[in-house]
Amino acid sequence: MALQDQIEALMQRLTALETMVRQSPGLRTVYLGNHVAFVRLDGGKRLYIDSRDTVIAPQLMTLGHWERHNTTLIRRLVKPGMHFVDIGANCGYFSVLAGSLVGDKGRVISIEPQPRVFGLLRDSLRANGYLLRTTLYNVALADQDGTARFRFRDGDFGGGSLHIPDARVAVENFTEIDVPVRRADALLAKHAPLDFIKIDAEGAEVSIIDGLSETIAASPNLRILVEFNQRYIAKHRSVEEFCQQLAGLGFTPYPVTDDSPRAVAWSELKKVAGHGYVLLARGDLAGI
Repeated sequence: MALQDQIEALMQRLTALETMVRQSPGLRTVYLGNHVAFVRLDGGKRLYIDSRDTVIAPQLMTLGHWERHNTTLIRRLVKPGMHFVDIGANCGYFSVLAGSLVGDKGRVISIEPQPRVFGLLRDSLRANGYLLRTTLYNVALADQDGTARFRFRDGDFGGGSLHIPDARVAVENFTEIDVPVRRADALLAKHAPLDFIKIDAEGAEVSIIDGLSETIAASPNLRILVEFNQRYIAKHRSVEEFCQQLAGLGFTPYPVTDDSPRAVAWSELKKVAGHGYVLLARGDLAGI
């Protein structure tokens, strides 16, 4: 079947699914088989998810959104024409959101190492018409190139990581695969200057930022939304040293604890951030 015929067949199928959802009060999700479900998000966008996921999928299927504070923040800060990077894109929730915000002249770069989830990510972007404005990478990022063991559990596809300890693997049912690893600059420096990077990499955040020196230097207006899990950070270096590193790069921290993040001193971040998300920004973000 020719590519154009495939696209037309897919659009007909999506139209039929959307009609089914709209004509069924309260129906947000349609099961397609092979552990894949089709979800209509609360903004009207579409997403393909793994129905076995017990962490992200239930909220998407029932509420139509995920991580409300981060969603609100991205909606406020990402504008048409921007370049947005989604590191740890999973099935594409934030990539689809960004695709709707950057417009035809913007760019989304989506990075996800788990092959099955990467397929859902690609299908989600295609379903919303954002594939042409997106660059996809089926790799993990770090501070050097290579290959690494990626571990994940069925039912928790968002929790896959390069940094699951052997002790957990010994007592829990993890699947292990080898995935290609790229230094972050090797993929992203060519897309610079970047405007916004979201990093949710289950313990790889420090090594990713270590590998982003060229991209950060070439992106003066860059904002980074990063999971700030102090236990994960401490496996690489002390939290204080990591904060000093980010301060040296010119960033101010904004812990994302509600819909209106406020700047704090680096010396205070460890006390207030917990294991949540932090927005790293240069300049004033008053009014967000």
